Amino acid sequence: MRRRIIPAAVSAALLVTGLTACTSAESPATVCENPLQPGVLSNAVTGEPSAIGEGANDILNAQRSLIVEAQERSDTAAPGGIVVADVTLFDAVTGQVLDEREGAPHLALPEDLIGEASAALSSSDSNSIGADFLIAAALLCTAPGDSVAVAMTPQQAQASQLGSDAIAAVIAVRSVFRTQAEGSERALPNGFPAIAVNDAGRPGVVLPPASGPSEARVAPRVLGTGEEITAESMAIGQALTVDWSGEVVQNTWESGLVAFGTEAEANPTFPFREQLTGYPVGSQVVILDPGEGEPVVHVVDILAAS
Repeated sequence: MRRRIIPAAVSAALLVTGLTACTSAESPATVCENPLQPGVLSNAVTGEPSAIGEGANDILNAQRSLIVEAQERSDTAAPGGIVVADVTLFDAVTGQVLDEREGAPHLALPEDLIGEASAALSSSDSNSIGADFLIAAALLCTAPGDSVAVAMTPQQAQASQLGSDAIAAVIAVRSVFRTQAEGSERALPNGFPAIAVNDAGRPGVVLPPASGPSEARVAPRVLGTGEEITAESMAIGQALTVDWSGEVVQNTWESGLVAFGTEAEANPTFPFREQLTGYPVGSQVVILDPGEGEPVVHVVDILAAS
Protein backbone atom coordinates (compact mmCIF):
# COMPACT_ATOMS: atom_id res chain seq x y z
CA MET A 1 0.00 0.00 0.00
CA ARG A 2 1.39 3.39 -0.95
CA ARG A 3 1.68 6.06 1.70
CA ARG A 4 1.30 9.65 0.51
CA ILE A 5 3.72 12.25 1.83
CA ILE A 6 2.54 15.80 1.12
CA PRO A 7 5.39 17.59 -0.66
CA ALA A 8 6.29 21.10 0.46
CA ALA A 9 4.08 23.77 -1.12
CA VAL A 10 1.54 21.35 -2.62
CA SER A 11 -1.45 22.02 -0.39
CA ALA A 12 -3.16 25.40 -0.82
CA ALA A 13 -3.24 25.74 2.95
CA LEU A 14 0.33 24.65 3.57
CA LEU A 15 2.91 27.30 4.43
CA VAL A 16 6.53 26.46 3.66
CA THR A 17 9.74 28.14 4.74
CA GLY A 18 11.06 30.50 2.07
CA LEU A 19 14.36 32.33 2.07
CA THR A 20 16.10 34.47 -0.51
CA ALA A 21 19.04 32.82 -2.23
CA CYS A 22 22.54 34.22 -2.03
CA THR A 23 23.66 36.20 -5.05
CA SER A 24 27.03 35.93 -6.69
CA ALA A 25 28.84 37.25 -9.71
CA GLU A 26 29.68 33.65 -10.60
CA SER A 27 27.20 31.37 -12.31
CA PRO A 28 25.05 29.25 -9.96
CA ALA A 29 26.58 26.03 -11.24
CA THR A 30 30.12 27.05 -10.22
CA VAL A 31 29.28 28.08 -6.66
CA CYS A 32 26.57 25.58 -5.76
CA GLU A 33 27.43 22.81 -3.30
CA ASN A 34 25.18 20.06 -2.00
CA PRO A 35 25.44 18.70 1.57
CA LEU A 36 24.79 15.15 0.30
CA GLN A 37 27.55 13.13 -1.36
CA PRO A 38 27.51 10.15 -3.76
CA GLY A 39 27.77 6.64 -2.35
CA VAL A 40 27.54 2.98 -3.29
CA LEU A 41 23.75 2.80 -3.04
CA SER A 42 22.90 6.10 -4.75
CA ASN A 43 25.33 5.20 -7.54
CA ALA A 44 23.48 1.89 -8.03
CA VAL A 45 20.12 3.60 -8.55
CA THR A 46 18.95 3.91 -12.15
CA GLY A 47 16.11 6.00 -13.49
CA GLU A 48 13.52 3.35 -12.52
CA PRO A 49 12.68 1.61 -9.20
CA SER A 50 14.52 -1.69 -8.89
CA ALA A 51 15.45 -4.28 -6.27
CA ILE A 52 19.06 -3.74 -5.20
CA GLY A 53 19.03 -6.43 -2.50
CA GLU A 54 19.85 -6.80 1.19
CA GLY A 55 23.18 -5.05 0.75
CA ALA A 56 21.28 -1.79 0.46
CA ASN A 57 20.72 -1.88 4.21
CA ASP A 58 24.46 -1.62 4.86
CA ILE A 59 24.75 2.10 4.08
CA LEU A 60 25.59 4.30 7.05
CA ASN A 61 24.24 7.64 5.85
CA ALA A 62 22.18 9.35 3.17
CA GLN A 63 23.72 9.60 -0.31
CA ARG A 64 23.05 11.57 -3.51
CA SER A 65 24.18 10.92 -7.07
CA LEU A 66 23.37 12.44 -10.46
CA ILE A 67 21.85 9.88 -12.82
CA VAL A 68 21.50 12.37 -15.67
CA GLU A 69 23.07 15.83 -15.70
CA ALA A 70 21.45 18.45 -17.92
CA GLN A 71 23.82 20.35 -20.20
CA GLU A 72 21.99 23.67 -19.78
CA ARG A 73 22.64 24.93 -16.24
CA SER A 74 21.88 28.64 -16.45
CA ASP A 75 19.05 28.10 -13.93
CA THR A 76 19.79 25.96 -10.90
CA ALA A 77 17.83 25.51 -7.69
CA ALA A 78 18.88 28.09 -5.11
CA PRO A 79 18.30 27.69 -1.36
CA GLY A 80 14.64 28.23 -0.57
CA GLY A 81 13.68 28.07 -4.25
CA ILE A 82 10.82 26.08 -5.72
CA VAL A 83 11.51 23.00 -7.84
CA VAL A 84 8.83 21.16 -9.78
CA ALA A 85 9.83 17.51 -10.06
CA ASP A 86 8.65 13.93 -10.45
CA VAL A 87 9.69 11.96 -7.37
CA THR A 88 9.48 8.20 -6.89
CA LEU A 89 10.38 6.67 -3.53
CA PHE A 90 10.96 2.92 -3.36
CA ASP A 91 12.23 0.18 -1.05
CA ALA A 92 15.86 -0.29 -2.09
CA VAL A 93 15.86 -3.94 -1.06
CA THR A 94 12.67 -5.12 -2.79
CA GLY A 95 12.08 -2.38 -5.37
CA GLN A 96 8.52 -1.81 -4.09
CA VAL A 97 7.27 1.70 -4.89
CA LEU A 98 6.31 3.54 -1.69
CA ASP A 99 5.31 6.96 -2.99
CA GLU A 100 5.00 8.75 -6.33
CA ARG A 101 4.71 12.50 -6.91
CA GLU A 102 4.18 13.67 -10.47
CA GLY A 103 4.95 17.29 -11.29
CA ALA A 104 4.89 18.25 -7.63
CA PRO A 105 6.37 21.54 -6.37
CA HIS A 106 9.04 21.04 -3.72
CA LEU A 107 11.12 23.47 -1.73
CA ALA A 108 14.91 23.31 -2.04
CA LEU A 109 16.53 23.38 1.39
CA PRO A 110 16.50 26.95 2.77
CA GLU A 111 19.85 28.62 3.30
CA ASP A 112 19.72 28.71 7.09
CA LEU A 113 19.20 24.92 7.19
CA ILE A 114 22.15 23.95 5.00
CA GLY A 115 24.67 24.21 7.84
CA GLU A 116 22.28 22.38 10.14
CA ALA A 117 21.89 19.62 7.56
CA SER A 118 25.65 19.22 7.16
CA ALA A 119 26.12 19.04 10.94
CA ALA A 120 23.30 16.52 11.35
CA LEU A 121 24.60 14.31 8.55
CA SER A 122 28.00 14.09 10.24
CA SER A 123 26.58 13.11 13.63
CA SER A 124 24.32 10.49 15.20
CA ASP A 125 21.41 12.83 14.48
CA SER A 126 21.55 11.66 10.86
CA ASN A 127 19.41 8.64 11.79
CA SER A 128 16.45 10.90 12.58
CA ILE A 129 16.51 12.90 9.32
CA GLY A 130 13.35 12.31 7.32
CA ALA A 131 12.86 11.67 3.61
CA ASP A 132 11.34 15.07 2.78
CA PHE A 133 14.25 16.90 4.40
CA LEU A 134 16.73 14.79 2.42
CA ILE A 135 14.82 15.37 -0.82
CA ALA A 136 14.87 19.12 -0.11
CA ALA A 137 18.64 18.90 0.38
CA ALA A 138 19.09 16.81 -2.78
CA LEU A 139 17.26 19.43 -4.86
CA LEU A 140 19.89 22.09 -4.16
CA CYS A 141 21.91 22.91 -7.30
CA THR A 142 19.66 20.90 -9.63
CA ALA A 143 18.68 22.14 -13.09
CA PRO A 144 15.74 21.27 -15.35
CA GLY A 145 16.53 17.95 -17.03
CA ASP A 146 18.58 16.60 -14.12
CA SER A 147 17.75 13.16 -12.74
CA VAL A 148 18.95 12.63 -9.18
CA ALA A 149 19.19 9.52 -7.01
CA VAL A 150 18.91 9.78 -3.23
CA ALA A 151 19.60 6.85 -0.91
CA MET A 152 18.47 6.73 2.73
CA THR A 153 19.41 4.39 5.55
CA PRO A 154 16.97 1.98 7.24
CA GLN A 155 16.92 4.33 10.26
CA GLN A 156 16.06 7.31 8.06
CA ALA A 157 13.31 5.23 6.44
CA GLN A 158 11.90 4.45 9.88
CA ALA A 159 12.04 8.15 10.84
CA SER A 160 9.93 8.79 7.73
CA GLN A 161 7.53 5.92 8.56
CA LEU A 162 8.42 4.26 5.27
CA GLY A 163 9.36 0.82 6.57
CA SER A 164 12.53 -0.76 7.92
CA ASP A 165 14.59 -1.15 4.75
CA ALA A 166 16.83 1.40 3.13
CA ILE A 167 14.91 3.49 0.62
CA ALA A 168 15.86 5.29 -2.55
CA ALA A 169 14.33 8.15 -4.47
CA VAL A 170 14.56 9.04 -8.14
CA ILE A 171 13.99 12.77 -8.74
CA ALA A 172 13.39 14.02 -12.28
CA VAL A 173 13.60 17.82 -12.26
CA ARG A 174 11.13 19.56 -14.56
CA SER A 175 11.65 23.22 -13.70
CA VAL A 176 13.22 25.55 -11.13
CA PHE A 177 12.02 29.00 -10.14
CA ARG A 178 13.52 32.23 -8.80
CA THR A 179 13.04 33.25 -5.18
CA GLN A 180 11.69 36.72 -6.00
CA ALA A 181 9.82 38.51 -8.81
CA GLU A 182 11.99 39.14 -11.83
CA GLY A 183 11.13 40.79 -15.14
CA SER A 184 10.45 44.21 -16.66
CA GLU A 185 9.37 46.93 -14.23
CA ARG A 186 6.16 48.82 -14.93
CA ALA A 187 4.84 52.12 -13.59
CA LEU A 188 1.78 51.71 -11.40
CA PRO A 189 -1.38 53.70 -12.26
CA ASN A 190 -2.53 56.76 -10.33
CA GLY A 191 -4.07 55.91 -6.99
CA PHE A 192 -1.77 52.97 -6.36
CA PRO A 193 0.78 53.05 -3.53
CA ALA A 194 4.50 53.27 -4.19
CA ILE A 195 6.34 49.95 -3.79
CA ALA A 196 9.93 49.88 -2.55
CA VAL A 197 11.93 46.65 -2.74
CA ASN A 198 15.14 45.87 -0.85
CA ASP A 199 18.11 43.88 -2.18
CA ALA A 200 16.53 40.63 -1.04
CA GLY A 201 13.38 41.36 -3.03
CA ARG A 202 11.17 42.08 -0.02
CA PRO A 203 8.61 44.79 -0.77
CA GLY A 204 7.47 47.73 1.33
CA VAL A 205 4.42 49.95 0.73
CA VAL A 206 4.20 53.75 0.74
CA LEU A 207 0.50 54.67 0.76
CA PRO A 208 -0.84 57.67 -1.15
CA PRO A 209 -2.53 60.50 0.80
CA ALA A 210 -5.88 59.74 -0.86
CA SER A 211 -8.60 57.70 0.80
CA GLY A 212 -8.74 53.95 0.28
CA PRO A 213 -10.10 52.34 -2.89
CA SER A 214 -13.85 51.91 -3.38
CA GLU A 215 -13.40 49.20 -6.01
CA ALA A 216 -10.93 46.40 -6.64
CA ARG A 217 -8.01 47.25 -8.94
CA VAL A 218 -4.97 45.27 -10.00
CA ALA A 219 -1.79 46.22 -11.86
CA PRO A 220 1.66 44.67 -12.39
CA ARG A 221 4.74 46.40 -11.00
CA VAL A 222 7.02 43.71 -12.45
CA LEU A 223 5.99 41.66 -15.47
CA GLY A 224 7.64 38.26 -15.46
CA THR A 225 8.59 36.05 -18.38
CA GLY A 226 7.43 32.64 -17.12
CA GLU A 227 4.38 30.62 -17.98
CA GLU A 228 1.02 32.36 -17.74
CA ILE A 229 -1.11 31.63 -14.70
CA THR A 230 -4.41 30.00 -15.70
CA ALA A 231 -7.51 29.40 -13.59
CA GLU A 232 -6.31 25.80 -13.09
CA SER A 233 -2.72 26.71 -12.14
CA MET A 234 -1.51 26.06 -8.60
CA ALA A 235 0.06 29.48 -8.01
CA ILE A 236 2.84 29.76 -5.43
CA GLY A 237 4.60 32.84 -4.14
CA GLN A 238 4.92 35.57 -1.52
CA ALA A 239 2.42 38.19 -0.39
CA LEU A 240 2.54 41.35 1.70
CA THR A 241 -0.83 42.76 2.84
CA VAL A 242 -1.05 46.25 4.37
CA ASP A 243 -4.19 48.08 5.50
CA TRP A 244 -4.85 51.74 4.61
CA SER A 245 -3.42 52.90 7.94
CA GLY A 246 -0.09 51.31 7.04
CA GLU A 247 -0.37 48.36 9.42
CA VAL A 248 0.94 45.04 8.15
CA VAL A 249 -1.89 42.51 8.07
CA GLN A 250 0.12 39.61 6.64
CA ASN A 251 3.65 39.11 5.37
CA THR A 252 4.69 35.73 4.01
CA TRP A 253 8.21 37.07 3.49
CA GLU A 254 8.43 36.56 7.27
CA SER A 255 6.35 33.38 7.59
CA GLY A 256 7.32 31.52 4.42
CA LEU A 257 6.31 30.76 0.85
CA VAL A 258 2.65 29.97 0.34
CA ALA A 259 0.48 28.16 -2.18
CA PHE A 260 -2.36 30.45 -3.32
CA GLY A 261 -4.12 27.52 -4.96
CA THR A 262 -6.24 27.38 -8.09
CA GLU A 263 -9.31 29.53 -8.73
CA ALA A 264 -11.57 26.58 -7.89
CA GLU A 265 -9.60 25.63 -4.78
CA ALA A 266 -8.12 28.92 -3.63
CA ASN A 267 -6.33 29.32 -0.33
CA PRO A 268 -9.00 31.09 1.80
CA THR A 269 -6.35 33.07 3.65
CA PHE A 270 -5.54 34.95 0.43
CA PRO A 271 -8.70 36.31 -1.26
CA PHE A 272 -6.98 37.48 -4.45
CA ARG A 273 -6.27 34.22 -6.32
CA GLU A 274 -8.59 35.13 -9.22
CA GLN A 275 -6.69 38.39 -9.82
CA LEU A 276 -3.45 36.44 -10.44
CA THR A 277 -4.84 34.63 -13.47
CA GLY A 278 -3.39 35.92 -16.72
CA TYR A 279 -0.07 37.12 -15.29
CA PRO A 280 3.18 35.26 -16.03
CA VAL A 281 5.32 33.62 -13.38
CA GLY A 282 7.95 36.08 -12.16
CA SER A 283 5.47 38.96 -11.94
CA GLN A 284 4.86 41.20 -8.95
CA VAL A 285 1.21 42.24 -8.87
CA VAL A 286 -0.29 45.03 -6.72
CA ILE A 287 -3.94 44.57 -5.78
CA LEU A 288 -6.17 47.26 -4.23
CA ASP A 289 -8.94 45.56 -2.26
CA PRO A 290 -11.75 47.70 -0.79
CA GLY A 291 -12.72 44.87 1.53
CA GLU A 292 -15.82 45.47 3.64
CA GLY A 293 -15.02 49.09 4.30
CA GLU A 294 -11.52 48.19 5.47
CA PRO A 295 -9.35 48.55 2.34
CA VAL A 296 -6.01 46.78 2.01
CA VAL A 297 -3.15 46.55 -0.47
CA HIS A 298 -1.73 43.17 -1.51
CA VAL A 299 1.74 43.01 -3.07
CA VAL A 300 2.09 39.55 -4.57
CA ASP A 301 5.17 37.90 -6.07
CA ILE A 302 4.08 35.04 -8.37
CA LEU A 303 7.07 32.72 -8.12
CA ALA A 304 5.91 29.35 -9.49
CA ALA A 305 3.00 27.42 -10.91
CA SER A 306 2.24 23.75 -11.39
